[in-house]
Amino acid sequence: MTTPLNAATMANLKTALKWVLVLALFGALGWNLATNWSEVSEYPWRINPFLASASIILVLVAYFLSGALWGRIIGNLGHAVGPLSAFRITFLANLGRYIPGKIWQAVGVMALAKPYGVREQNAASSFVISQAFALPSSALVITLAAILEPGIVPSTEKDWIIPALAFVAVASLLVLMGLIFMPATMFNLANRGLVKFGREPVSLSLKKKDAGLLFLGYSLYWILHGLAFHIFLISIAPDNAPNAFESIGAFTLAHQIGYLAIFAPGGIGVREIFLAGALASFYNETAGAIAILARVWAMIAEALAALISLRIK
Repeated sequence: MTTPLNAATMANLKTALKWVLVLALFGALGWNLATNWSEVSEYPWRINPFLASASIILVLVAYFLSGALWGRIIGNLGHAVGPLSAFRITFLANLGRYIPGKIWQAVGVMALAKPYGVREQNAASSFVISQAFALPSSALVITLAAILEPGIVPSTEKDWIIPALAFVAVASLLVLMGLIFMPATMFNLANRGLVKFGREPVSLSLKKKDAGLLFLGYSLYWILHGLAFHIFLISIAPDNAPNAFESIGAFTLAHQIGYLAIFAPGGIGVREIFLAGALASFYNETAGAIAILARVWAMIAEALAALISLRIK
């Protein structure tokens, strides 16, 4: 008679499986890189330190904007948190996405906001509300970029990505319009779901003006992050580089697919696979190497943001 696995063992197995999947994705990317190493080594790389630095600065600006948007949300929940503190809370909490499981960002917001007098329920609500604006905004940015520049969608994946984008774009637009023009109705619906699952309802009075600003703000966040990626590409591989619209769409699409991949902490591996596919029509066999370099670039920006965050009291 077999003994059933206890909860701790199952959790460890799930974590191990997630990392096996991540390593498998990176192994596939590494195999592609090794197979095409001659093309990668012969590519005319031209490093521009000034542009590379500018791209990282623009990422930091996007992070500060994200913090300011969260600060407006938490302000609507009755708490006053300054812009620097809001940046610290949101950025450090966002690093929780590198921990297996998708709850650690919300947990991080609750823990980091507590010293500023923010109730845990309100902190958790602020995270949910920020995602309610950030995810649909990114979907609309991706869809607009794909309409303007269809080349960002890998040709081998168009059969399912195009319909999926259309569906997500329509759903996102409906959610955003509801949040902007009928915030009370939207939160009443959300609260019914929270109560059903034994959670406390969200108490929020969101003005149309604030909802509209959040939508525009999160859309600008994705545009800034995509523009930073575009400048990064020009700084290392200007030949055949995609234009700004293509870069914004490709980066945001790969970033969000990686974010939504529940088995990949920080989207590691998943983001690189999709980014390489989106860049293949521009860089051919070198796209995989650029996708890996993009991860290094992003982690450098995150390390600098973390250092700044830790200096803020």
